[in-house]
Amino acid sequence: DTATTEIYTLSTRRSSDLNGTSFASPIMCGMVACLWQACPKLTAKQIIDLVRQSGDRADFPDNIYGYGIPDLWKAYQSTQR
Repeated sequence: DTATTEIYTLSTRRSSDLNGTSFASPIMCGMVACLWQACPKLTAKQIIDLVRQSGDRADFPDNIYGYGIPDLWKAYQSTQR
């Protein structure tokens, strides 16, 4: 549904960098969990819609990038109106 950029980080416990979708996906899931924790009265469907609508391609989603890269701060701020 949404996209994520590759996240690069250096680990002090591993000799290789941590990157790619295998690393970015759990980070995004954690960020969405934080959004839901900040907005506990919202339903799962409402959280999904918020994340989708905060994507940089939300106006024109496609089959490659979906709704784009979500801006979770933008999603949170939209709940504070």
